[in-house]
Amino acid sequence: MNRSTRLVIAAQCLLFNYLIRLSFCCGPGLVERGGECQDDNECLNTTHCSQHCTNMNAGSYQCFCYPGFFIKSDEASCQIAENEPPAKLLVSSANSIYSLELRHNRAKKPELLVQTNSDIVSFTADIENDDIYFIESVTETHDTHGLWKYNLKTKTKTRKSPPESKFTSKTRISYDWITEKIYLTVDHRILVANKSDGLLQFQNDFYITPLNQYLSDIELDPIRRLMYVSEGGVKPCVKVLNVDSKKELYHQDILKGEYTHPKLRATADIFEQSVFIVNTDWGLDQCTFGSELRCSTLMSNSNLSTNIRPFGSYIFYFEDHANSTVLKSCSRKSCSDTVSVLSLDYIADNTFLWHHTTQPNPKDHADCSYCEYGCVIKDTWFAQCTCPEGFQLSEDGKSCIDINECDSSHPPCTHNCYNTIGGFTCTCPEESHWLLDDGITCVELKDECGASHGCSHECIRDKQGHQYCLCPVGSTLSPNQKTCTGCSSVDNGNCSQLCLVQGISDFSCSCYSGYSLASDKRTCVLETEQLQVITASRKDLRILNLSNMEASAHRLPISGVDAFAYHQTQRYIYYLRSLNKKIGRISLETLDEHTVRYYHTYDFTSLALDWKYGYLYLAEGPAGKLYRMSIESPESKLVEISLDGLTGVSDLNLDIDTGYLYFAAGEEGARRIWKKNLIEVSLPAKQVSTVQESLDSIAIDYEEEYLYFTNNIQAEISALELDHLTVTKSTTKNDIARVRQLQVVGDTIYCVDIDKPWKILMFDKKTGKKIGNLSKGKKRLIGNVNLLMVIHKTTALNHQRPVFGVCSLNNGGCQHKCTEFEKSVRCSCFDGYSPDPMNAKSCIDQGAREAYDRQQELLEKNYIVVSMETCRRKNLECHLHAQCVERVDGLLKCQCLENLEGDGYTTCREVEPQCSEADKQITKCGKGGTCKKVIIGGKTELSCDCNIEMNGGFGGPNCYDYVGKRAKWKSEAKPGARVSNVMHVSMLCIAAVVICIVAISSLLVRRLRRQRMLDREMSYLQATPFIPQTEDAETGSPSTEFPVQPPLPEHQLLPTS
Repeated sequence: MNRSTRLVIAAQCLLFNYLIRLSFCCGPGLVERGGECQDDNECLNTTHCSQHCTNMNAGSYQCFCYPGFFIKSDEASCQIAENEPPAKLLVSSANSIYSLELRHNRAKKPELLVQTNSDIVSFTADIENDDIYFIESVTETHDTHGLWKYNLKTKTKTRKSPPESKFTSKTRISYDWITEKIYLTVDHRILVANKSDGLLQFQNDFYITPLNQYLSDIELDPIRRLMYVSEGGVKPCVKVLNVDSKKELYHQDILKGEYTHPKLRATADIFEQSVFIVNTDWGLDQCTFGSELRCSTLMSNSNLSTNIRPFGSYIFYFEDHANSTVLKSCSRKSCSDTVSVLSLDYIADNTFLWHHTTQPNPKDHADCSYCEYGCVIKDTWFAQCTCPEGFQLSEDGKSCIDINECDSSHPPCTHNCYNTIGGFTCTCPEESHWLLDDGITCVELKDECGASHGCSHECIRDKQGHQYCLCPVGSTLSPNQKTCTGCSSVDNGNCSQLCLVQGISDFSCSCYSGYSLASDKRTCVLETEQLQVITASRKDLRILNLSNMEASAHRLPISGVDAFAYHQTQRYIYYLRSLNKKIGRISLETLDEHTVRYYHTYDFTSLALDWKYGYLYLAEGPAGKLYRMSIESPESKLVEISLDGLTGVSDLNLDIDTGYLYFAAGEEGARRIWKKNLIEVSLPAKQVSTVQESLDSIAIDYEEEYLYFTNNIQAEISALELDHLTVTKSTTKNDIARVRQLQVVGDTIYCVDIDKPWKILMFDKKTGKKIGNLSKGKKRLIGNVNLLMVIHKTTALNHQRPVFGVCSLNNGGCQHKCTEFEKSVRCSCFDGYSPDPMNAKSCIDQGAREAYDRQQELLEKNYIVVSMETCRRKNLECHLHAQCVERVDGLLKCQCLENLEGDGYTTCREVEPQCSEADKQITKCGKGGTCKKVIIGGKTELSCDCNIEMNGGFGGPNCYDYVGKRAKWKSEAKPGARVSNVMHVSMLCIAAVVICIVAISSLLVRRLRRQRMLDREMSYLQATPFIPQTEDAETGSPSTEFPVQPPLPEHQLLPTS
């Protein structure tokens, strides 16, 4: 634009500023104030947005919707979301409360909700709990006077105040859903009570009106912690109090006629900084908060009722007539488009707007729940739905639809293009081309990874066609770079129990305590010489060592033992003897017997021992009762534990690690296995097996977490997996007779033959095959067995899971080196290897790592955007300004939106532009400065920042450390050095003075030109007596208001050239 054109436009602006908006000269959304273009607050015009308007301070504005609504395609009007329930207007009249369902600015016929014995004075509601609180008036025929609660779900009515409460016909009630307090008025006082299940206890010290005043109404705005108190009397007014401090914040006097007493009511607008005030003398005002209440009249109506309720884009109000009420609605912003909604044949006494958005939680200010992907938050309460790259917002304003990039006339891919949700994916012909890092271009590839690649598992290749062998997670690539082996491989190094890493391809097998390594150095076998067998018959109790039964047999004259248990740390056997009602114990070290206590009043049949915490659990089988006894204080009172009415209890088995007691219960032919939580004893017993026709014995395998039980009709021993409670394996029917007294130690199941009670059979628990008869040739030595216990002298194999070092089991999950550290493990790699990025416990060699890094770079550039719900199902919570993406390999992650940086989970911030090498050459910041790039109004500006230690300079090449230079001058003291530096500083000062002179001259010239233009304008305009000064509504500063003048004749216009 040349100079003459600018002069023409300036002349036109000056001449026609009364007929043509000044924004034309300054630009759209801007106005001229004091010779400058400033932002115009379009939100002062109430017609722009149907609900909330936010001025953007950049010559524009944006419309937002209240919670539960979404912006329509016109970007100005709002519509309620499809999944939102309809709002209901509750209306009380006489002794009834009705419900009117609202749809936009229409309403359905009323539905009766509550009907009482006497008139309802006032009511409010707790929407979250579906409760209505109302006050019934005093009558001579009914005693229902007081405060009541009615629940809409249960249809029940509950008294909430004592019958002697003295409420009047002027009592009003309001509810604070944030602090759950109820406020009501009685005479000149406002009372408050905490919501509770019983009668409410009101305190009468919240607020008291002045003399000659009375309380007309109260209403709360719990979000802003405000209470609106409407007072009648000599000086009608509306007061705004702080609910927490009780301090009066605003006071608005209401004018009244000489003989009138207007009814007042203030209604909160929780989503705007305003309040609606109804005065039945003249109509409806809307007041905004500032240094004072600024009120403007929305409607003048002498028939207006005090019952108004704003919702969405409308205000619903009532007009009272002789014997009826008319419900009407109007626009929330101007109330100029009145619509009759519904006519009622009764007077509306009080109203309440029922919708979950009218009682919002302050923690949920900006509700993005209705947005499919995310939103932009404006002004705390309002959110506008946004879409990630590759999507566009649909017409409903909340969901995003995909953009099909492959459907364009110029597809982005060189070969195959496949549209994906939120993007596209390019592919290349298999086995012949490779996709470059740009994710678009395909190049021809040499194939070296054919059928004869030699890898034991997987072969990959890079862009040059070089192949690399990869192993599954947990295995190690051997030095030949072809095969996978090691402790972390699938076969666990062929070790039956523990595998210990010694090097990259060097490892050794080890065993749990109580086992020893076999000759193959892979298999672990039980050390049977450590096993002891304890049997009980009607005559005695016998203890034998399996390694030498004949020499180690001990026979104790304890007859009639009904049950026993083993204390593995103290090596005691606790037993029950019903003949003399005795609980005793035997030391396996000294074979000494000791009486623990007698139980004359009980009929115990079985027991279990918690040796870790020192308790005996005793069961009265037929009665189904369970008791707990302390070993440390055996004479103390027994504690009964409920088994929920189960009878026929037997075979107690305690899992000490989990605190569950497993037992059999039920009648013969219909017995089940149950478990009882002994930590939370109040929880009921839980059934863990189906009905068994013949359940004779159960036993826990603590090593592998199985529960074995017998079914002698089917001739089976079945195993129940404790984690999943499913039967997974059983013995072979041909190998088993009818058995009982199960015991599981190591890989062997021990049990007693029912038909031949001197036989102790042994089964392999893995295969179910019978492997021997422990009693063979030892019938006399063992005798008839009523009870059987097989224990190991090693603690780890008796009634608890194996205890060993963390790195001893599967090398702690590490592929190479495992180090125990504070009850956890640290995995590290041998030289030449690095941790696997996908699994910190695995290691990969350098070549495979480079291939992996190249592959990851490609994967990071090929992804599709999926819904946030997909990430949430994988317990991934993305940042508000991030999106959930899925790579082509199936990995889910959170990624910040375009032009944002961060981890995508906790942070997403704007990317700070960085100076390129070309930018640094342009700025020439020098040694003491740093190049800085700033984007302002879409334009890029370059500047220099001097470092903190620099004591001078203005950016550019002028960042110097003058202090350092003075020190250098003194130390070097070279001839002419100081003079040259002083000259340099002097030149800088002269340049600064010249710049100041030029700037001042330019300012003076501009002011002179402006004065000349004003003089020329006034010479062509009609003179006015004075130009009033007004206060600008936006800034509060004085501004000049020019009166509108008629257009000038053509011959009086300024020339255009």
